[in-house]
Formats: sequence, C-alpha cells, structure tokens
Amino acid sequence: MKKICKIVNIEVKKESSIFIKSSGRLEQSIYPPLHGIKNMGWKYINLFIIDSDFKSIKKDDYVLLPSNRIIQVEEKCNALGYTTMDEVAFLYLPKSTKKILATSDNYLDLPQLSYEFIEKYITSYNMGNIITDVVLEYNLKNNKIGKIDICKQYWNRDEHISDIKRIIELYSTTYNGGNINKWIDSNLIE
Repeated sequence: MKKICKIVNIEVKKESSIFIKSSGRLEQSIYPPLHGIKNMGWKYINLFIIDSDFKSIKKDDYVLLPSNRIIQVEEKCNALGYTTMDEVAFLYLPKSTKKILATSDNYLDLPQLSYEFIEKYITSYNMGNIITDVVLEYNLKNNKIGKIDICKQYWNRDEHISDIKRIIELYSTTYNGGNINKWIDSNLIE
C-alpha cells in the first residue's frame, strides 16, 4: 500500500546522528558530537514520518502529540486498564495526535529511515527546499516499511506544457479555445 505522509524534524534532548548547526545547516554523522553541542548553539534532531489519520492509532503505536512529545499508546492503556484504543483516544489523546510510521530515532522500536534517505532530506533542506511530504510504501499486515519517495513539490514551465498537451491529447482532439501554443504563451509565464 502507498500513502502520502508528512515528514517533520523535531529537536530532541538525547544524542542523534542528525543535528542542526547554529548556522541553520543540517548535518548527519555516524559519530555525532557528544559534548559541547549546546555551547556551540547546535541541536540534535530526529526525523519522523507521520500519519495524520487519527483513527489508525492503536495500542502499542508510537504517536507524536501536539506538544512534540512522543509516547507509546500502551502507556495510557496499561496505566488505566483500558483495553480498546477508542476508549483511550476519546479520553486522552488530542485529535491532532499523529501516528509515527518511521523515524531516524534509533531509540524507538520503529522502522528506521535509511542513511541515503536522510542524506537526501538534509541536502534538500540545506538548499532551502524543505521536504514536507513523502510517499510511503508499506505492508499493512506486518507493518513493514518499503520504499520512501519524496513528493515532487515544484514543476517547471516545460513540465506544465508537456502535461497540458498530454491532457489535451488524451481527452479531446482539439483545444476549444483555438491554438494551444498561443494559450500557453499568454498564460504560462517564462
């Protein structure tokens, strides 16, 4: 199954292989700095792929609360003796709670983002193109994460022209307004 999900980066207190420098640049290292990170103005962060479908949250899932606090749902269930997620969700979890599907946080028992995906995210982030949406391929039966692709967020003029011409080709024999190239020249800015 493929699903479009959000990806967020969140500051964490424990060490992480991803950190943001005081300059605003993200970096990844298999040997992250362990001491003096706060003195340098750096912060540890982790990446989280989240699902905003509140109804998909169930016992044992890790969730991201609106306060950016991460909890495992079972904590609430076990502490209060509830057995169904509906009772817990109704009483305790805000509707804006997000289910965490994958992460760079190796302290959580969740599917891990690959080093290559994290590098792609960091490169894009440092170029000013912050990735917010990803296409996640996963198996519902065993909750295994497959491929993660970045959703395209920007298209250039040539791509738009190609798409317009392809749509006209597929759905009609002619453009009703006359010459499509004339319409493109007057409506799509160079």
